[in-house]
Amino acid sequence: MTLISTLLPLIFWAFYGVLSRAIEIKRPSMSGLMARQRLRWVQNAVKRDTPIDGVKAI
Repeated sequence: MTLISTLLPLIFWAFYGVLSRAIEIKRPSMSGLMARQRLRWVQNAVKRDTPIDGVKAI
């Protein structure tokens, strides 16, 4: 019983990422949508040119 109570959570933890990605293909999750939005935000931020006047030296 102790072995099962130790291994079962580890098995669930190991397959959680695989299972959640498989489910997200059929039905997008809020976490997945936000991750894609953050990626787009960072990609757009990198493309923008930061003016030198906007950066102040401390």
